[in-house]
Amino acid sequence: MMHFTKKHAYFLLDGLALALLCALGATGMLIHYTLPAGSGSRLEVLGLTRHDWGGVHFWIAIGFLSAIALHALLHRRWIWAIATGTPGRARKWRIVGFSMATVVLVALILVPLTLHPDSSTAPAAADDVEEASHGARDGRGEGRGTGRGLRRGQGPLAPTPSSTPSSSARTAQ
Repeated sequence: MMHFTKKHAYFLLDGLALALLCALGATGMLIHYTLPAGSGSRLEVLGLTRHDWGGVHFWIAIGFLSAIALHALLHRRWIWAIATGTPGRARKWRIVGFSMATVVLVALILVPLTLHPDSSTAPAAADDVEEASHGARDGRGEGRGTGRGLRRGQGPLAPTPSSTPSSSARTAQ
């Protein structure tokens, strides 16, 4: 009878990390090539849209990063031995370099959690997005500004009230 050893645990963890990496690549290619940007909810694979597959991709990435973190934790003595090297003058600089690299890697993971989207570039509401992508629902969505939710006579190139002939005729009466 075979005993479950540390070697077996490392092998299972590495196999899990490899499987998660392959799944991460597969879902990434599926999102990029099979469900391209702009496909929205029109295209589905296995009942999931591009947005749904993005969620699956995200959680696979979280699982992969967790497996790699656990792998590094289990190999911490070996990592420290490689980082510090043999005693001597260069050892101090190796420790400094390793410490700096660790700080940079942790920052790369944590900085995205502190970022906030710029609301000035985002649409105001879901109704605005629907109107902007399909024009006005009341039949007046054609003309200059079509596709941006603007009606005829609106937008940056719209005539001002003082420059239209009808407004000057009204003021003369």
